[in-house]
Amino acid sequence: MLPNLKFIVGCMGGAVFASTLSPLSSQAQIAVPSVPPATASSTAPRPIAKSLFRAFIQGKYGFINAAGAVVIAPQFEEASDFSEGFAAVKSNGKWGYINSTGQWIAPPKYTQADEAEKAFLKVKKTAKITLKSKLNDAGHAVYFDFTNDIRLRGDIIPTVHPNEMRLVLYDADDVSLLDETYYSVGGGFIASAKQLLKKSKDDLIDLPVSGVYKFGSARDLLNIAKEEGISIADIIMCNEDSRRPREQTHERLDHIWHVMNECMER
Repeated sequence: MLPNLKFIVGCMGGAVFASTLSPLSSQAQIAVPSVPPATASSTAPRPIAKSLFRAFIQGKYGFINAAGAVVIAPQFEEASDFSEGFAAVKSNGKWGYINSTGQWIAPPKYTQADEAEKAFLKVKKTAKITLKSKLNDAGHAVYFDFTNDIRLRGDIIPTVHPNEMRLVLYDADDVSLLDETYYSVGGGFIASAKQLLKKSKDDLIDLPVSGVYKFGSARDLLNIAKEEGISIADIIMCNEDSRRPREQTHERLDHIWHVMNECMER
């Protein structure tokens, strides 16, 4: 018999949204909003931003300018129009974002929102979910009854972080095989209970890359802002400048805004 997976959700903002998407997280990264791909039978270019045109050339999508010259070589399985300087494109079965020069702003590793929704509906219909495995590329199927195996427990008050979700995997004899707790900590980041319960030395955060302004607490950050006479945003931007050109930072920020904006309008 197949093991059974249950989601136990404590008090958390958007609990239903988080729990219903959780089954998909084991199979796909969901970040790219829905974009209507062009039909493969259409060879007519479509006008887009910055005088670029999407074109279907020899079985692949690329982009040309108003003079008909190829600006971005045809290499994509599907492509969307440019918006705010970015276009969603599909490569090797995954979606990502490019800028108007063809550079990857978000590498192709995402599942399109519509495809993720279909996968979610399939889970609800079949009552099964496939979990990834390092030993088996095909993964392992387990029972997952959407109605009974997601338990919204308003009586559970999380003590580590308010956005808490506990995942438990049982075998056929109802013996727990796996029991892990995760937290949505903001900014699209997920942390495990083990990570959050591991106390940092002196309650300070070690930055993976040291910037111009070094700080490990909010007090340090406020002191730097006061001493330098600059804003917190300026401090963070200066530190980001030590990691990459500012133009790339702006592009990445624009990309995040673009994805969030399209998700809201989807």
